[in-house]
Amino acid sequence: MYDDEIARFKKIHGYEPDLEHPKGFNEKVVFKKLFDRNPLLPITADKYRVRDFIRSRIGWQAEKHLIPLLWVGENPEEIPFWAFDKNYIAKPNNGAGRWVIKERHGGILSNPTDKYTVDRRGIFYDIPNNEIIRYCKDWFKTVHGAEWHEWAYGPIKPLIVVEELLYNKGDIPHSYKFSMFGGKCRMIYVLNRDDIEITHYSPEWEMLEVKRKGHPKGPEQPRPKHLDQMIKYAEKLSIGFDFVRVDFFLVGDHFYFGEMTHYPGSGHGVWEPAEYDFELGKWWK
Repeated sequence: MYDDEIARFKKIHGYEPDLEHPKGFNEKVVFKKLFDRNPLLPITADKYRVRDFIRSRIGWQAEKHLIPLLWVGENPEEIPFWAFDKNYIAKPNNGAGRWVIKERHGGILSNPTDKYTVDRRGIFYDIPNNEIIRYCKDWFKTVHGAEWHEWAYGPIKPLIVVEELLYNKGDIPHSYKFSMFGGKCRMIYVLNRDDIEITHYSPEWEMLEVKRKGHPKGPEQPRPKHLDQMIKYAEKLSIGFDFVRVDFFLVGDHFYFGEMTHYPGSGHGVWEPAEYDFELGKWWK
């Protein structure tokens, strides 16, 4: 049934995954995709409904760490573009790598200097709203993760989510990603805004001499002021999961929840050195 997944894994990693006794991190990601049907997976993979999950785990303090929500709905044609007086990101609640980011320059009214980043297609200028609506409709023509057997996205009821676009010192902030195993943080990595440079750290913020193939190692980042608080929140959110990645964005001294991810790289990411894949997999019980 999953021959294509096994073949893809072998092509990338050079060996077949042992799905009866998985040992490496990537093997366990594949096992989770194919066999883990925890009902919390679709809820926490949902980029809108996860907000209530965060509230239920963190309490009233969650509100100041949730990215401001501008609009949510099922029909892209109902998006009130006229009401957005700030930069924004529009994205589907049931996928990754799909977005329209609008960065406004030169005033409140739309003008040719408005910059749009669309999915991974590139940067465009002065896109009309009907074109954005078309992009949104295209997102729902396919179920994200279906070809890679990422089960958690399938049961999610599709929505369009529009959030305020965060900035840190005039730029989109880096993402701080906490790898949680059995409710404990074992590794953190920082991804720059262009989704290219990655730097890995221990929970004590010691830089690790590892990297992901295809991603150059980024510059060393200072220890976040609220690192311990972010770890504490990530621990609360990860209770009940054998593994989950909890993401945050840093804006000055403040942090916001990003997303919760169950299948990092879909099991396709290649670690350098390769031994780190199995070292990380030891934490995953």
